[in-house]
Amino acid sequence: MADCSPSEIPVKPDSQPNTIASSEVAVVEMTPLEREIISTFVQVAETLSLPRSVGEIYGLLFCARQPICFDDVVQKLQISVGSTSQGLKILRHLGAVQVVYQPRDRRDFFVVETGLRSLAGGLLQQKVEPHLTSGGQRLKVMESLLEGVGPIEASHFAGRIAILRKWHNKASMVLPFILRLLK
Repeated sequence: MADCSPSEIPVKPDSQPNTIASSEVAVVEMTPLEREIISTFVQVAETLSLPRSVGEIYGLLFCARQPICFDDVVQKLQISVGSTSQGLKILRHLGAVQVVYQPRDRRDFFVVETGLRSLAGGLLQQKVEPHLTSGGQRLKVMESLLEGVGPIEASHFAGRIAILRKWHNKASMVLPFILRLLK
């Protein structure tokens, strides 16, 4: 069915196209306020170079009064199962959502983390810290490549690499301090 165009989607007898049978879960229309909140989180996600679905999912869960299961996220946002799965995985990895238990239900239900400290700490650990680690290795590669350039270029680039090393060292010293403050 994923390969069907909208006009090729099978229609159940006695039902209209784009309607949901009474035995299926109804898609809940979002209010303009909910759409605006979700849009805000989409912009935040895009600013952080995260997929759009991450912002949509976080925004939906942020608006929710109670935990939401995976299938409801797919239905309410009208996004694919793959995007939902990837988005929830990223959000869980960042510590931005948590799985909560719902009595008599085997499905996973999700709620958002609303503490700015937790969110910022998760983002810093998952998005910045790995770049600092690889940055030190890249600086060594740059320094080794200085041997392959002429003396004038080597002098110029040695100065630029020294600036990069200074930035890297400061960031490496500050990040653990910031992470401790956020806990």
